[in-house]
Amino acid sequence: MGPVQEQNGGSLEHAMADAEALMREVARIIERHPHLDGNTVRHTLALLRLDPLTRLNRSLIRGRAAAADRA
Repeated sequence: MGPVQEQNGGSLEHAMADAEALMREVARIIERHPHLDGNTVRHTLALLRLDPLTRLNRSLIRGRAAAADRA
């Protein structure tokens, strides 16, 4: 895998195009709802692009880490 390759075999160009599309979508939402935080909107949209099992696994990992920090 060369330097242009990303995780999961995607190209850097594809990743950049996805990021630009995401930011355009964020801008459209912020334009309609200026009270929203752009970073929160971006993060939410990025997470919604993941499959539900991946989101669940990430959430469980964060929850376990937070519980361990409290212990």
